Amino acid sequence: MLTCHISLFLQEAASFGKKVAVCDFVVPTPQGTTWGLGGTCVNVGCIPKKLMHKAAIIGDDLKDARAFGWDVPEQGISSFCCVNSSVEDC
Repeated sequence: MLTCHISLFLQEAASFGKKVAVCDFVVPTPQGTTWGLGGTCVNVGCIPKKLMHKAAIIGDDLKDARAFGWDVPEQGISSFCCVNSSVEDC
């Protein structure tokens, strides 16, 4: 899994004009699930969590916007499946 330390290493290498490639191979689960390149953080960990968190913040912001005079429809996102599939498609 990529960590902050690896990220710092990549930035340092780039500052010297070096190119670095990182491959994070994930062994398929016994059920045959594979995530392709990217590993846990990109596919099921940090990044999807941050996208879901951002979607929740946007939902709350839309509710709050009405109090500040914005003309925002009453109905927000009515389906978790819609948010979930949007995050999976990113």
